[in-house]
Amino acid sequence: ACVRDHAGVLYALTNNHVAANENQTPIGTVIGQPFGTSPIGVLARFLPISFIAPNLADAALVRVVAAVAYPPYNAAFVGNLLGARALAPDDLNREVRKVGRTTGVRIGKISVLEIDGLNVGYDTGIARFNNAVECSGGPESDFSAPGDSGSIIVDEDGWAISHLFAGGRDQTGEDRTYSLPLFDTLDPLGVRLALT
Repeated sequence: ACVRDHAGVLYALTNNHVAANENQTPIGTVIGQPFGTSPIGVLARFLPISFIAPNLADAALVRVVAAVAYPPYNAAFVGNLLGARALAPDDLNREVRKVGRTTGVRIGKISVLEIDGLNVGYDTGIARFNNAVECSGGPESDFSAPGDSGSIIVDEDGWAISHLFAGGRDQTGEDRTYSLPLFDTLDPLGVRLALT
């Protein structure tokens, strides 16, 4: 997603584990896409991942340089993003979509609205997350796959609701994708979706 701070600076929103390598990449490091080959900007800041206390976000900002952005566009639905909104109880079982690097556009449903104590394995250890959202594409389709981290999950009307950061298969083999409420990511970073 494209986001802006209060001064209007444009950033690419991604995950800490993607751009900051789990708290290890220095601020100012050149970040490339895809797979680090074409520079898109520099690591501007990130929310540290704690391996002791629960986390509410896995997020980083890359300050975009020498790029033209078309911020409202989202290939997951017809039309432009309307903005961000908070999750509500009636979002359970709501259809959602995302566009990921690996799987492209996928449609799924929210299967759990709030998970506390979700353990996620990173290269440097196990981190615990609270307030996580679970989505699934159902038994026949993966909603996400490795490489889709950082995708924004949107509802069918065009509202962005959460930030994808983890996933995997459950004991039945069904894909479970985990995201965190979008405002838990945007507010601590001091940014908003770039819609203009």
